[in-house]
Amino acid sequence: MENTVQSVKKKGRFHIPLERKRQLVGYWFCLPVILGFFCIFIPGMISTFVYSFSEVQFNVETFEMDAVYVGFKNYLTMFDSVDFTIPLFDCLKDMAINVPVIVLFSFFLAILLNRKNFPGRTFFRVIFFLPVIMDSGAAATAGADSINQYSGFGFDATSSGMTSNIASQFANVLNIQAFLEQLTFSTFIMDFVLKSVDRLSTTINSCGIQVIIFLGALQGVSPSVFEAAEVEGLTAWELFWKITLPLISPMILVNLVYTAIDSFGANDKILEEIEKVWYTMDQPGTGAAMTVFYFLCSTVIVLVIVGIVSRVVFYEE
Repeated sequence: MENTVQSVKKKGRFHIPLERKRQLVGYWFCLPVILGFFCIFIPGMISTFVYSFSEVQFNVETFEMDAVYVGFKNYLTMFDSVDFTIPLFDCLKDMAINVPVIVLFSFFLAILLNRKNFPGRTFFRVIFFLPVIMDSGAAATAGADSINQYSGFGFDATSSGMTSNIASQFANVLNIQAFLEQLTFSTFIMDFVLKSVDRLSTTINSCGIQVIIFLGALQGVSPSVFEAAEVEGLTAWELFWKITLPLISPMILVNLVYTAIDSFGANDKILEEIEKVWYTMDQPGTGAAMTVFYFLCSTVIVLVIVGIVSRVVFYEE
């Protein structure tokens, strides 16, 4: 008996609760990202921050970068460059439209694809995730080159091509602007809707990851919750607002942050300008200043989104 008690106590010392085991598994899967963040990203960001306040030159003797402190000179040069400030301002305007439109479209699309009686839902799940694969790396380059080579439309490789053209024609045929004017909507709402329609191809191409996240959140809600709510007499509309929306609200915040960051990272004009200034024009100090300012803008936007949306997020205990 004593041996049994002692063995139980010994096991209790090394016992790990189930919740703690799940956390350790999560940290294990995130370990490559954590190592990359502290070993690659942080040192590179510190060097870029130092270069942004310095006049940088390459030393051919030591094969190192010599940095001489010049204060805010690089930042003043950055603000004088219209090739950087105008694309940055356009990026912020586009993000203000793209983020809510993409998240809302992904949310309602996930609800539709999550319905068991929706015909061909597996097929449509694959279809809406294909742009994520086709827009990545070599697939995007090969696809753009094929369109330009074999089609007679002369699409730009960086544009949305045929889908954008179809979306514009679709808006012209329906004459959405005249329809909104008849409904006496405000100019702000009209501009928002029209720009959202113009970005139809961008919305479809950018919603693959968000749809998967929302689908995972919807399928993670226990059916017993809905059954209990229906027994209490809740309608489908009340189920959506009082059950579905609060329970998946953490994933709404995740998708908002992801979409905002993706919107910043997808702006080729700013990235090309930074690369041109850094390498082609041989001004690494100014290029570093652009990089730091671009990073700070994205960080501030993400913090604002988290600060506002997290107030209404419901976390299930």
